[in-house]
Amino acid sequence: PGFYYLLALPFWLTQGDPYSGVVLMWVFGIGAIALAVFVGKKIFSSTLMGVLLGILVASTPSLIAHARFTWNPHPSSFFIILLLYFIYLAEKKPRFLFLSAFTAAFLYNFDLAIAVPLTLTLVLYAIFILKIRKLKQYLWLFVGFFLGYLPMIFFEVKHGFQGSKNMLAYLATRPEPKADTSHMEIISGHVNSFIINFTTAFSTYNHISWILVAL
Repeated sequence: PGFYYLLALPFWLTQGDPYSGVVLMWVFGIGAIALAVFVGKKIFSSTLMGVLLGILVASTPSLIAHARFTWNPHPSSFFIILLLYFIYLAEKKPRFLFLSAFTAAFLYNFDLAIAVPLTLTLVLYAIFILKIRKLKQYLWLFVGFFLGYLPMIFFEVKHGFQGSKNMLAYLATRPEPKADTSHMEIISGHVNSFIINFTTAFSTYNHISWILVAL
């Protein structure tokens, strides 16, 4: 619900002008580019690399579309870049695990399908990449998750767990694959979808994606 509360601000300022929602998406798009420049400069200690990262973000067709259409997942690009920066800082300063966890959980306000995978990925990253052994650091990690998801928990309690019930109902009634579809075909379909999404991220300059892979 956080997205709709956020969307209410420009509607209130413009006395209900529907175009104000598009302006809000544009602001998040510009913010994502500016943040990418800042993060690139900090991570690589190079203004040139920061500008290059900003150009890559600015030239991504899907992100351009996000800045031109009002939809709840579209502002998430800004927060995902912020999350990646916090994760980078967490390698040197474990206290940033709290901010990483909070940001990952906060993304549920835009799309739960983004927040949940990021939450699980962050836990695995802490265990297998950062190799954290101190219980206190895991405590901060889960406090961040809890505070990030807390508004959703309150919302679910207030409305009789409608979202949770609908999700469980969806999982329970999910149709089985057709008998003539092999497991390899299903796996291949999923892998191909990731490849297509990646190679079309810079659809005008397809070779850029493969240059990034080579690097």
